Parts: sequence; structure tokens; C-alpha cells
Amino acid sequence: MRRLLLGSIGGLAVCVYLLAQSTEKKLPDGPGKPVTQRICTACHEIDTVITQRHDRAGWQKIVDDMVSRGADGTDDELKTVTDYLAKYFGPKGENSQ
Repeated sequence: MRRLLLGSIGGLAVCVYLLAQSTEKKLPDGPGKPVTQRICTACHEIDTVITQRHDRAGWQKIVDDMVSRGADGTDDELKTVTDYLAKYFGPKGENSQ
């Protein structure tokens, strides 16, 4: 029984590690990456966010909507998230990588 429990805990630890690695690789490096990752993944997978493309005004609306649903961050952090998403996940061909 103890061996089964330890195996389950070890398996869970591996899954958490792999999920963190997967998220790291999906977000481009740049100013705002850590805060974007922290705030956005508190409620949903990062894929929910990065499969979309919006201009800055579109991302601002989405961030405002998420705040109304309980997303938590300071005004500066939320601006950073909006700026990061607009830069890296804006309309194709406009400041996106």
C-alpha cells in the first residue's frame, strides 16, 4: 500500500513538472511572461489564451472580462499581461512572433 501511494505521489510530481515545462515552451520569452503565466493559468490552461489573436483593444476587453470573473492582479500586472498578449498574440503580421 505504501509503495502504491509513493508511486502515485511520484507520478503526480512528474505530471506537474511536465505541465510547467509545457507552459514555459508555449509562451515566448519577453517582458511580462511570468506574470502572464501566473495570472492566466490560475483559472485555465494557457492554450485557452494563446490560441487566440487580438489587437491590444481586444486583449484589454478579455483581461477586463477575466478580472470581472475573478482574475487577480494589480493594475500594473494586468497592464503587463495585456501588453504581453498584444505583442506576442496580436493579429498575425502585427508585432507578433
